[in-house]
Amino acid sequence: SRRAMDVQGSQVRLAWMGTSDQNGKVIATYTVHIRFWSTAARPQDNNDVQQHSLVVEAALCEEISSGHDGTALCAQVCGLCLGYAYSFAVQAAAGHEPWPTSESSEPVIMGCPPLIPPPAPGRPTCTAILGTAKVQLTWATCPSHALEGGGGGGGPVAVLGYRLHVFCLGAAAIEMYGARLDGIPMQPPWVESAAVKNLSCRQGDPECLNSEISEEGGVVSASCDVRPGLPYCFEVQAFTAQGLSEPSPRSEVFRSSCIVPAACRGLVARWLGGREVRLSWQPPSDTGGLPITSYRVASSASPRGGGGGGG
Repeated sequence: SRRAMDVQGSQVRLAWMGTSDQNGKVIATYTVHIRFWSTAARPQDNNDVQQHSLVVEAALCEEISSGHDGTALCAQVCGLCLGYAYSFAVQAAAGHEPWPTSESSEPVIMGCPPLIPPPAPGRPTCTAILGTAKVQLTWATCPSHALEGGGGGGGPVAVLGYRLHVFCLGAAAIEMYGARLDGIPMQPPWVESAAVKNLSCRQGDPECLNSEISEEGGVVSASCDVRPGLPYCFEVQAFTAQGLSEPSPRSEVFRSSCIVPAACRGLVARWLGGREVRLSWQPPSDTGGLPITSYRVASSASPRGGGGGGG
């Protein structure tokens, strides 16, 4: 009788009821016959099953001795590969031949250690960068103690970067929920548009889009482009080699500053005769967050270019 007792990492602890030699002494040396195959293969197909044998010295296994006739033995089998299934059979390696072989155990699948995503960062706070269409965001990074030993490795897990969710809010969200929007779905009609920006902690990372990020004293700072004069809220997720965190609590509503409009475009002047000129132009591509209410036209005299005709 035998079975796999315990699986830890890349090793299995086997336990079985031992047999005795011709003198009644419990045999301590056994051959372990191992059959293994990739979990992507079919074990029914003998072409996919590999076999290996090794000799082990068994030890007494006190935890399963009670309630059983005979002596319980156990041994460790190490160096097993993740992603493979294993079954085991044991055979006495001492005493009179023929040596009996046990039935094979149920397959044991060696899985990868569980991934442990980081905890959520703190709630972002927003500060306008005056004179620009940018917002400065700050938030508390993941608690360092929660990152220890992620994935069973036993050491700290580095935060590789953050994922910033940018929500441009609709008027309905502001009217109904005010400045705090926790719990409402970030979708129309509450949200007019949404964007995701990857903020990498590694300098020069090509996946780092339109972002500036720094960290000091457990506080992360990053800037983000916004459209002038519109309401926004933000969420942040941290990511490590173990995965992506849950989103942080949402920031309070931030209304970006209005800025001066861009220059008018395509100015064309047409002389109508005498002292009259007709002007036409296209409005600014960016109004700075406010509607255009008027235009100021400035003129200056310039000497007439030389070349043609007098009069």
